Amino acid sequence: MKSSEKQDVINPGLKPSEVYACQTDVPLNNTLAVQQIQWIKNFWQFQSTLAYLKDPPPAYAPPATDIMGGLDLISSHAASGRYQNMYDFELDIHRLVASAMDGHFNYPTWLLNQFIVNRTVTLVSISFDGIQEPKVGQELAQMHLLKSPPHSPSSEDALTTSSSSTSTPFVGYPVPVPGTSHPEGYVSGYFLKDTASSDVAVLSITSFGTETDNEALVFQDAVRKFLAACRSNQKKRLIIDVRQNGGGEVSHGFDTFRQLFPTLIPSSGFRIRAFEAVSFIGEQISQVLTNADEQDFQDSTFLAQLHGGWDWSAYDYRSSLRIPDGPPYSSWAEFYGPLQVHNDSYSHVGYWQLSDSGSNAQYDAGGYGNRSNLLPQVFLGSNIILVSERNVTKVTAGGRPNREPTAAIGGVQGFHRISFSDIKKQVLWAHSAVQQENDTNLAAKWQELLGPIASNPPIWPTSLDECHVNMRDSIARDDASMTPLQFTRSSKADCRFFYMPKDMSSVEYTWSRVANGIAGGGNSFCIDKTLGHDS
Repeated sequence: MKSSEKQDVINPGLKPSEVYACQTDVPLNNTLAVQQIQWIKNFWQFQSTLAYLKDPPPAYAPPATDIMGGLDLISSHAASGRYQNMYDFELDIHRLVASAMDGHFNYPTWLLNQFIVNRTVTLVSISFDGIQEPKVGQELAQMHLLKSPPHSPSSEDALTTSSSSTSTPFVGYPVPVPGTSHPEGYVSGYFLKDTASSDVAVLSITSFGTETDNEALVFQDAVRKFLAACRSNQKKRLIIDVRQNGGGEVSHGFDTFRQLFPTLIPSSGFRIRAFEAVSFIGEQISQVLTNADEQDFQDSTFLAQLHGGWDWSAYDYRSSLRIPDGPPYSSWAEFYGPLQVHNDSYSHVGYWQLSDSGSNAQYDAGGYGNRSNLLPQVFLGSNIILVSERNVTKVTAGGRPNREPTAAIGGVQGFHRISFSDIKKQVLWAHSAVQQENDTNLAAKWQELLGPIASNPPIWPTSLDECHVNMRDSIARDDASMTPLQFTRSSKADCRFFYMPKDMSSVEYTWSRVANGIAGGGNSFCIDKTLGHDS
């Protein structure tokens, strides 16, 4: 049997009507549904943006949404027997999550995720001359449903490359500069070859999501080797392509910034939502950190307990600086506060301690530790083309068939996504700390505040690892209002361009279009023929 035939057998195509009939036939236990909503609320209280979603500032375009109020309404509907089946109950939860428009806020319900929608062809938005508004290609755009476990979008976006420096990460990509291609395709560097763009280099960063310590080091070294090659080959202009980048480890963003701009310190403000449960967890974790001495932090077993398998960094006041490159907070209480902001409670703003390598003792961010001696700046900011940073020319590609300017930064701007499973591990570690205190009052408080979080859900989602909240906001430096970045007015891109047919088959063609179009002042390239939207 051919592999394609095997795939058809394993994942038979189903009619939407058949899938809908199956899903709406699953009954709902309304008592468990009410209990489930309360269980979800225990985790969603960690979502940092609840008050801003409920009452967004004027700069935020999407409609307001009351997440906790929405859960109360769903609970009321379940208690009154309004839901006829599991499908309707889960659909309301799904719609509530979607209303937040936050890629860090996820709750994949069990039933809705037993089937996935797959498109047999890729739809593309194309302008045939680069000037006229694009049309959406619809050839054979047949939708069908596949019986399949839930999948991670990041796995679809990942590059498939070998470790060879002469491999090409995507069909249509050129051969990268030797030594600059990450084996997993997270980052790779290129030199354009056409005469008009011969002084242009391209740094393609498809993801910051390295998964191992070694991958992080290879990522950092690939950027370093790329910039060194740019200097030795006298490249003057740089394109940084992050169109495929869905995020990942924030340390890579800081390190890459420092390698590009070695004299500047990147802004990295963050804070957490303050409430009783998070305060209790922070108190217990900080007590362990306070009692530990320098020898403990050199002990591999102790470090494994801290860093192994779960995320506790939001509670580490020692790594939260009062100001960028300044002193850290002296205690959990000093960092925690809380402060009253926008009708909710929050911690003080902290800044990432770039000199702290975290669980990877071999990794130092650019400008610190064994990476203190950074290479001199290779490219002037005015000669860098990027979609998501100030002091450079910002370009966005594609979009809806209109001529409106687009934001330079898209997607999620939250600082820290955390899974339900990691929250449970935080809760259980706090329980271990409480047990060591042998204090019945403390144990009773843990049971009251954290016991419900430690319990299993009445109705399981697909996986606790796939359920997330945005635990820490990103706060702009010197923003007295302390408004999360995703609720502020994002600057507009300096130039927006439409894709043309050849862009679909050659990324090098796209890069050349960008380089030559920006060099020409945007004429016949940017949709309004000029650079510099009012931002």
